[in-house]
Amino acid sequence: MTVPAIAQTTKKPNSLSRIENLAPPKAAKPPRAPRETNETFNEDQETERQLQKKRQIRQKQRSRRNSNGLESKAPRELERTKDAYIPRDRAFCLELALVGGTTLTTGVRNGYTYEPNVHINSFYRINSSRFSGNITPWVGFRLAPFTGTGYHETKPGRYGLTYFGPILGLGQVEPVAEDMGPSNRTNISEEDDSTLPIVSGFAVTFGVAGVTAQGQRASEVTDSDTDDDFQTKNMAFDAPGAWVELRYFRIYQGATSADFVLGAQSGAEKVFIYGGVGFGGWY
Repeated sequence: MTVPAIAQTTKKPNSLSRIENLAPPKAAKPPRAPRETNETFNEDQETERQLQKKRQIRQKQRSRRNSNGLESKAPRELERTKDAYIPRDRAFCLELALVGGTTLTTGVRNGYTYEPNVHINSFYRINSSRFSGNITPWVGFRLAPFTGTGYHETKPGRYGLTYFGPILGLGQVEPVAEDMGPSNRTNISEEDDSTLPIVSGFAVTFGVAGVTAQGQRASEVTDSDTDDDFQTKNMAFDAPGAWVELRYFRIYQGATSADFVLGAQSGAEKVFIYGGVGFGGWY
């Protein structure tokens, strides 16, 4: 029996069978975070090296200050402290004093008010020696304005009297250890703030002063009343014109002082009594 030719042919798989036999695709993985490049890594290392170098410099400076006793002092404060220990003569002083007080009047002058004013004084200590601490003569110049209102008999006005003239006096400036010669201190720390030299002293000064007036009358007056203090005049003498002041001061940081002043200035039928505080610069 003859086998049909169709039975002898091999059956080929179709395309669908081949697709079904394929393996499923692998699951997608999340993207990895980008790694730092070598350049970024090197920059971080350089920054860290710079910071470490600065830390080492600061540590060396701190160690150096510790060895010199200057640990917690800022440079400006250290210079100020060292300057306070420089020996000084303290022979000359320029002072500004804020004063106020009252006015005593007699005769036809009455009802005078006293307004605060700033007096300017300059002093020079003759034969000033930082080694002695003795009472020595003082000379200088004084500029002392007095202003306010008042009455001449019954006529009101405003006075402005500026007394000026030479100063004579006696005074003392107490020496401190640093004034006996160059300081032997080599280490100055913040603990020295409590022992900075504070110089104290006093002075009694006096003199006779001329005066200039810049007054203003509230009404016209007769010729017989022209000796009041409310007229405008150039330079004159307000008899007796004598004055005296007592001054106590304390000098800080070697050259600046806080002053306490009591004084009296006399004039025609009036006496100004005043007190105040001053600021002085010493050289």
